[in-house]
Amino acid sequence: PESGKTEYRDNSKTLTSQLRNGRRFLSAATGAPNENAKIAVATATGKAEKVLVGINEFFSDQWPAYLDKIRALPLDIFKEYETIKIE
Repeated sequence: PESGKTEYRDNSKTLTSQLRNGRRFLSAATGAPNENAKIAVATATGKAEKVLVGINEFFSDQWPAYLDKIRALPLDIFKEYETIKIE
């Protein structure tokens, strides 16, 4: 880009944008969701499902081997999780 100009990015297809769009339709509704709201929610749900598949595959396929390699190093970087409580 030319100096001083901001590059335009189309973020309309990101998961965050899709979720925000579905939420916007639902929060603006005064009654039952209309067809546009249903489409927006279905689109957001579909996008979220695809992202979750990728995340779950990463943690089941790649993460364990990575974690094993890291744990094999002479480092003490992983600590046991202590439950957080509000008393």
